[in-house]
Amino acid sequence: APAGEYTVSFVKTGYIEANVTDYAIVGGEVSVFPFGLPPRPADMSDEVYELQDFTVTAEEANQLMMQLDLQKLSIGQLDIMSAEEFSKFAASDIADAIKNITGVSLSDGKYAVVRGLNDRYSVTRLNGINLPSPDPDRAAVPLDVFPTGIFSGIETRKTNTPDMPGEASGGVIDLKLLKLSQERILKFSVGTGFNTNSQDDWLTTERSSSAYFFGSGADDRDFASSGDFVAGPYDVTNQDDIDEFVSVVQDPITFDTGISKLVPVRKAAPFDTKFSFLYSDIFEVSSKQSLGIVLAVDQSAKARYTKQDVNRISENTGSGADPVFGVGDYMVNSWDETRQIGTFEGKVSGLVGVTYDYDELHTIGFNFLATRTGIETSILNESGSAWGDGGQNTTTTFDEADVNNDGVVNDLDVSGNGVGLDQASGSGTAYLRTNYNQRTMFAYIFNGEHTFEDLEWLTLNWAALMAENEQLEPDTFDTRGPFGPYRISRETTQDSIGLNFSARAQLDERSTAIEVGVSRDESEREFVQKQKRSEATTRTDSTPIGTFLYYERNFIDEGIAGEATGEREIDAIYGMLDYKPTDWLQVVGGFRVETSVISYDGFGSAPQAGNYTPELVEVSPIDQRDVIPSIGVNIDLTDELVLRFAYSETIARPTYRELQPFPILNPLTNEVEVGNSGYMGQVAPGVGINPVLRDPAYRGLQIAELKNADIRLEWYPSEESFYAFGVFAKEVGNPIERIEAFGQTADLPVFTYINNENSADMFGVEIEWQQNLGRLFDAESLDWLSVGGNFTFIEASVERSAAELEYAEIEGIRTSDASDERPLYDQPDIIANLFLNARFEEIGSELTLSMNHTGDRLTSALSTSSQDIYEDAITTVNLVYSQDIPWVDGLSIKLAAKNITDPVFSRKTTKGDNDILLRDELGNLQDEISLESYRKGISHSISATYEF
Repeated sequence: APAGEYTVSFVKTGYIEANVTDYAIVGGEVSVFPFGLPPRPADMSDEVYELQDFTVTAEEANQLMMQLDLQKLSIGQLDIMSAEEFSKFAASDIADAIKNITGVSLSDGKYAVVRGLNDRYSVTRLNGINLPSPDPDRAAVPLDVFPTGIFSGIETRKTNTPDMPGEASGGVIDLKLLKLSQERILKFSVGTGFNTNSQDDWLTTERSSSAYFFGSGADDRDFASSGDFVAGPYDVTNQDDIDEFVSVVQDPITFDTGISKLVPVRKAAPFDTKFSFLYSDIFEVSSKQSLGIVLAVDQSAKARYTKQDVNRISENTGSGADPVFGVGDYMVNSWDETRQIGTFEGKVSGLVGVTYDYDELHTIGFNFLATRTGIETSILNESGSAWGDGGQNTTTTFDEADVNNDGVVNDLDVSGNGVGLDQASGSGTAYLRTNYNQRTMFAYIFNGEHTFEDLEWLTLNWAALMAENEQLEPDTFDTRGPFGPYRISRETTQDSIGLNFSARAQLDERSTAIEVGVSRDESEREFVQKQKRSEATTRTDSTPIGTFLYYERNFIDEGIAGEATGEREIDAIYGMLDYKPTDWLQVVGGFRVETSVISYDGFGSAPQAGNYTPELVEVSPIDQRDVIPSIGVNIDLTDELVLRFAYSETIARPTYRELQPFPILNPLTNEVEVGNSGYMGQVAPGVGINPVLRDPAYRGLQIAELKNADIRLEWYPSEESFYAFGVFAKEVGNPIERIEAFGQTADLPVFTYINNENSADMFGVEIEWQQNLGRLFDAESLDWLSVGGNFTFIEASVERSAAELEYAEIEGIRTSDASDERPLYDQPDIIANLFLNARFEEIGSELTLSMNHTGDRLTSALSTSSQDIYEDAITTVNLVYSQDIPWVDGLSIKLAAKNITDPVFSRKTTKGDNDILLRDELGNLQDEISLESYRKGISHSISATYEF
C-alpha cells in the first residue's frame, strides 16, 4: 500500500472484530502490527457484530498492550508503571507513584525500599543510565524530587542480568522521560487543593516568600555571613551595651535576619498549586530524516501541618529522669501538650528533549532535565521535654507569650535584666526547630542507537550522562541541644559522569544473541558543615551576649575544617548470552566485572561531644574488583503461561557518609556520627590512642556480597489481564550496619559503621494480579470494570555482630541470654496494594479507588541513647475521578481525595527480645508503648487539563 495513515480492520472467528485508526504505513516496507483482539462474548454470533463497535487509535492500542507485552517478553522480572497509571492514582511525584509497584515501600516518604532492602541495595536510573544521589546521608536518590508529569513511566527490574549494575540487589528503578508522540501534542494543566489539617493552625516562619513556591528559598536563609552585622562582645549587665545591641538588631536594614525570622508563626495555609505544560512534535527534515522535540515544565507547591501526641520514656524512679537505655525499668510520661510540625514544599522541573532519526537506522537523542525542590520545616514542642523519643536531655527555652505586653509575640524584649525574647520563666516551655532543605539537579543525557543495512544482525547503543547535584540546608536552628541551642549549615555538591556502551549481535532467527558492554560511573562530592552554638542559655547570663536569640558573633564556630571531598569510580565490563534453543525456552546468563575505587578525605571535631576529634591513624581504602555472575531461565509453558528462574550474585558498596573520616552532629538525632575509613582513633595526651573500634577486624569497611534466587509463574489470559506468583530468597554477606562506637565521648553517643561478620537471610512471597471483569466473566456489560493489586510478604533477620554484642553487654544494654537476632532496618513484613477502576468510555469518565498497606518496620535499634523504635503498620485509601468535558474538545477535569480514611500514623517502642521493662502511665507492664501518633489529614485537589 502507498505510504500514509490507514484504518486497519481485524477479523477473526471467536473474537470481536476491530478497527484500528491512524495506523501509519511506510511505503515499500512490510508493516506488522501485533494487535490483541478482544474475545467475542459467547452469546454473540459472528454475523451480528459490526466493526464500528470496537474502534481504537493505533496509539491507544499500543498503550493497551505495551506494558504487559514488555513484562511477558522481558529477560528478567519486570514491573512497569505507565503515565496512564500515574494519572489513575493521581500520583504527583515518582515517590508517590512507585509505592504502587509490587514489593516496593518508602522510607522517609521518598526513598524506595525494594523487597525489604533499603536504598543501599537498589539503583535509580534515568533513561537507562545510573543517576547519582545528592543526599549527604543516603545512597538512594530521593524520588520525591521528580514530578510524574515529565515521565512516561517507571520500569522496575528485580532480577539481575549482566547488563545491570552490580549493586542492583533489590532492583533497578529506571525512570523513563517523556517520549515523542507520532502527532503534535500541546497540553496545559492547572490545579489547586488543600489538606484538612493545614488550615488556620499552619506553622511557618517570617522568612517564607514567593520563591518558596518554586523550591528556591535557600538564598534567604544563609547564616554564613548573617552574624557580621553585630560587632560585640556585649555585656547584658551593661545598659549601654544593651542599647547598642538592640539598635543594631532592630535596624530596619538588618532586622530581616533577626530573631523574628527564626521563630515559627501561625498563619492560614496557602492553597496547594500545580501547573504543567507539555509540547511534543516531529518535523520531517527530509524523506529519510526527522527531528523530534519535547518541552515540559512542571510546578507544584503544598502546605502541610500535623499535630502529634507525643509520649516520653523516662526511668521508672519517680524522678522522670532521662534514661540511659540498658537492662532497666522504664515508664511512659505523657506531655501536657503536643509536637506541631508545619511544612511547605515547592517544586519546579523542566525537560528539553531532542531526537534526530536518520533513515530509521540511526537515532541520536539529547535530554536536559532540571529539578529543584525546597522544603521548609517548622517544629514546635510545647510544654516540657526537648524531643520526647527518650535519650534526649530536656531543654528549657521560651514561651509562646507576649510577656512585655507590646502586642507582638516572641519579639525582642529589653525589659528587666537583659536582651531576649518575650519570655516567662517556669515550667511552660517550648522547643523550636526550623529548617530549610533545597535540592537541585541538572542532568544532561546523550544517547544513540545504531543499526546497519549491511549488518542487520548488529545493534549498537550508547549513552552519556553529566549530572550536577546540590543539597543545601542553609540554616537549621534548634533550641533542644544538650549544650545549648545551636545552628547548623550543610552543603553537599556532587558532580557525576556516566558512560554506557553496548553491542548486541543477533545470531539466528529465534533471536539468540550475544551482547557485550562497558560502563563507567564517576562522581566527586564536596561536603561542608558549619555549626554554631550558644555560650549562654539564658538572657540574664552575665557572660558576653551569646544567647541563641540572635545571629551574632558570640556563637561558637564549629564543624568540619574546610571542605571534605569524596571520590568514587566504578568501571564495569560485561558479556551476556541470550540463548533461545527453541521457541519456548530462553536462557540468559553471563558475567559482569566491576572495579570500585572509593575514597573520602577531610577532618574536623564535634565540640558538642567534648571536643570529640578522631584521627585517621591508618587508612583502609576501597580498591576492589568483583566478578558478578547471573543466569535466568524463561519457559513459555503455553502462549499464556511463563515460568521464570533466576540466580545472581550482587554487591553493596559503602556510601560516602559511611566512609567519612571526621565526626558530624546529625541534627535529626543529636548523635555524633563518624565514618569507618580504617583505623580511626582519638589521640589523648598521656593516654595514647583511644580507638573508635577496639577490635581491629572491624576497622575499614568492605563491600558486602549478596546471593539472590527467584522463581516466578506468570499468566496472561488476555491483553488486559495478568496474574503472577513468585518467591525469592536473598543472603547478604558482611552487611554494612550502624553501631554505637567503643571510643565514646561522655557527652553524646557516637555511632560508626562496620561489616557484620554474620549474614542476613531474607525470604519473600509476591502475588500480583490485574483483571478486566468483562473478560473474566465473559460479559460485555462488565468491560468497564477492572480490579488489581499486589501482595508481598517478607521475613528477614540478621545475627548481631560480635562487636555489637560485646559493647551491649559492657554497657549493660542487654544480658548474655537475650536473642542474638534482630530484623533489618526499613524492612516491612507486609506490603499490599488494591485498586478498583471503572472506565466509562461513552461519557469520558473514570473512577479509581485504591488502597496501600505497609507493615511495621524498624527505624532505630537499641543503644544507650535509644530503644528499638518501629513505624507502626498503616493503611491509606485514595479516590480519583476524572471527566472529559463533552462540549469542549480536549478539556478534562480531575478530582482527587487522598488518605480519605485519615488513619493514625504512629511510632512505637517494643520490648521485643531486649531485657527491659516498659510500663504505661499507670505502671502496668506493656510489650509496646506509643511514642508519637498523629493524623496527616485528607488532601483534596482539583485540576483541569486542556489538550489542543
